[in-house]
Amino acid sequence: MDSNAPKKDDNVKSKIKNVAAKVSEYGIYPKTASALMKFPYFIIVVILYCGLSFAFDIWHPLWIIFITIPIYYRIVTACKAKTKKAFLQLLPIPEICVSLYLIISFATGAWKATWLLLLVIPLYYWYVSVFVKSEKSENE
Repeated sequence: MDSNAPKKDDNVKSKIKNVAAKVSEYGIYPKTASALMKFPYFIIVVILYCGLSFAFDIWHPLWIIFITIPIYYRIVTACKAKTKKAFLQLLPIPEICVSLYLIISFATGAWKATWLLLLVIPLYYWYVSVFVKSEKSENE
């Protein structure tokens, strides 16, 4: 019986390590990330695009909804981040700014003014890197 005791302890320790590894795989919002990853967003976008384009013959302006696919999956990836700073750095700010730039510019024709939206991208990342503290530096 004594020879079985170390094996059971090793087995329990390995199970604990496996559980700890699985917990560390997930980030700030693990349930949200898991649910969003299972949702077939890209299929919904394709069906929506085809349906609306066939129904209203708006193929050209509607292609812009395909930009929402990388935005959606970047949000899912951000939910898996382990710290607030990583979460903020993983948000789809470039995709959102480019989408807004295209939508506003196509709608208004104000290409010369709307490019200023693109300046939000470096400003956002600069702000996050300078002013948002990571959890490690807060604890130290």
